[in-house]
Amino acid sequence: MNQKETGRYIALAGAALVLIGGAFDWDHAAGFHLKAYEAPDWMIAAGAAVIAILFLLIKKIPIWISLFFIAIVIAVGVFDFYAIMSTNSDEGIRISVGQGLYLTIAGGILATIGIISHIVKNKSAE
Repeated sequence: MNQKETGRYIALAGAALVLIGGAFDWDHAAGFHLKAYEAPDWMIAAGAAVIAILFLLIKKIPIWISLFFIAIVIAVGVFDFYAIMSTNSDEGIRISVGQGLYLTIAGGILATIGIISHIVKNKSAE
């Protein structure tokens, strides 16, 4: 494995984790489970993750462009996390965050770490 590409591989793993999160629950409420792939917001995050994966695989495209799409993934995840948590406190409804949402946020963070690592490593190598 090329040491200069380690960050890219970490970013690819993080973006893939977002897609894997689609198989899990986005949230739970009173026995109702919403799968991530059924949530419109996850579709936005998944689309951004797929675009990021494509840009990460095409090495001629600057890697920082993928960071823009990963930022969309994180923004969607964090927005939905806070929306679910605020629903709990405002309306007295007990909704819990599902594993799919956690995987989406974690995948976005991992991809961000990979991209930044790649940028820093390759800047210092110049």
